[in-house]
Amino acid sequence: SKPIFGSGPGNFRSRMQEIGLGTSDKFNHDIQIHKNPHSLYFKALAERGVFGLVSTFLMLVLPGVLFLSHMGRMQSTNIRAIALSGLLIVIIFSLGGLTIGSLHKTELSIFYIFFSALFFGLLLSEKSNA
Repeated sequence: SKPIFGSGPGNFRSRMQEIGLGTSDKFNHDIQIHKNPHSLYFKALAERGVFGLVSTFLMLVLPGVLFLSHMGRMQSTNIRAIALSGLLIVIIFSLGGLTIGSLHKTELSIFYIFFSALFFGLLLSEKSNA
């Protein structure tokens, strides 16, 4: 009902019940147990709308492009290895987001941010040493 801004953070379950999606007993049981759609992308779209989905993509795409660009133009094996490690973190979270709301959990968000920043810092350090 609100495609641009979504239903608001944490409102996935209540909105599903309000609009009556899934009237079967099993679906209602699943909605009672699970508070999210088990997809980073669907949750961002439902709760934060198109803006939320675009910002979620940007959180994953921008670091991925950065790491990929360092892999292609640098000849140093260390820099390429660090860039590959950072790219793998981005790929794992991007693919994991298809089945779980990985970045909606505080611990996993901290993990993603920490390791992305760590690998980016290592890239800068290696570039200055090279």
